[in-house]
Amino acid sequence: MNNDKSKNKENISRKQRKEEMRAKREELYTKIFGVRRGEYLGNIWGWRFSIISLIGLLIVGGIAIFGIATGRIDWEEQIYRKPSEELEKQRSSINKIDSISTNAKDTLKLQ
Repeated sequence: MNNDKSKNKENISRKQRKEEMRAKREELYTKIFGVRRGEYLGNIWGWRFSIISLIGLLIVGGIAIFGIATGRIDWEEQIYRKPSEELEKQRSSINKIDSISTNAKDTLKLQ
């Protein structure tokens, strides 16, 4: 019986094998996704949410472009700066605050 199947597979043209595979694939997809697989289901978020999101993205993009145009955002600095440098800046500012607070006089003491 295996010989009959192998002979049949040899006799089937390449095009017919592709069609069989495509039919099996479609059958599998139909089992997984159902009959309405190719049907457009619509915008799940709704148009109001989509438009509000678009407006939000445009505002953020506009702020970014404005910052770049005015020089407040420097791409070169952002690209070549190491994260460790930023952490050192933050640590030094924290140390300055600590030194100021420890050196400050207590103004609530009564004389």
